[in-house]
Amino acid sequence: MVYACFNGVFSRSDELIEATRAYERKKIDRDELKKHFETDTKRVIEFQISSNLDGIHDGFLEWQDIFRPFAEGLAGIKVGGVSRWFNNNTFYRKPIVIDKLVSDEKILERWIHIDMLRSTGKRWTFLLPGPYTFARLCKNRYYKDPDDLILDFAQVLADEVKSIERYEPSYFQLCEPALVYYPPEKEDLAQIKNAVELITTASSVVTGIHTYFGDLSKIYPEILDFNVDSIGVDFYETPLELLDEHSFTKYMGCGCIDARNSSMENVGDIVAFIEKVLDKVKTDYVSVCPNCDLDFLPRSIAEKKVEVMMKVKDALNGEGVR
Repeated sequence: MVYACFNGVFSRSDELIEATRAYERKKIDRDELKKHFETDTKRVIEFQISSNLDGIHDGFLEWQDIFRPFAEGLAGIKVGGVSRWFNNNTFYRKPIVIDKLVSDEKILERWIHIDMLRSTGKRWTFLLPGPYTFARLCKNRYYKDPDDLILDFAQVLADEVKSIERYEPSYFQLCEPALVYYPPEKEDLAQIKNAVELITTASSVVTGIHTYFGDLSKIYPEILDFNVDSIGVDFYETPLELLDEHSFTKYMGCGCIDARNSSMENVGDIVAFIEKVLDKVKTDYVSVCPNCDLDFLPRSIAEKKVEVMMKVKDALNGEGVR
């Protein structure tokens, strides 16, 4: 069975982008901006439902970057200056760690539209910044041992996951692009594996780790030992031949829709590619998804990419192309 979902932050609409600019120019107040965010969030949720995606989320439109809820909400961190987000023409505010990280346990409740998601009656999901990516991209002014920073941030995430479990999410994803863009030494993977396990065992929710912007072979097959149900692979960076080396023992997020390119994929080509993947992994769960966040693209292009995903899913499941 092939599923379809889009991972990460979704693209903002032109109207929301203009509203955020108006807010920055002090032409509208915070309350009016919040109304724009809520309106656009509803549109994103409705779009996912109408597209029949397998699991919905709120688009994370208010997350200026994946660290911001934690940079603004955690004791021990302050929001720093603007830094480039890997090799993209986008930016994030670098978290500056100035003291021991202390759990809040209410950050996700404040930053995710849980009531809006639950009211749909659909399976809903959320994402988290991975502990290694956070530690690699923040500015550490407190921890002498980087491993302690990774584990303390993992504990923060574990407490958040435990706190939000009562709202019955179906899945959460750890975003770990740094694992393949700045791959750690093989001997350091064990500590990162421990940090991930700390998070994923905090609840009974199905879990995944998504890697992107780099070649998975840099940490393969070691990543197969991570305590997650699913691993996302950026196949615009990772050669398919990687799957010949070791049996892929997890469910797979097949990142075969290019979220960093506005050119539209050919449905037949993607179907043929995933058929090759299925021949190699022999798993009962492969999800067709973008290689990374769709917020790199204009909203209209992002939606068309999702339409391609759904056509691919239908073709592979023998339902015909809509």
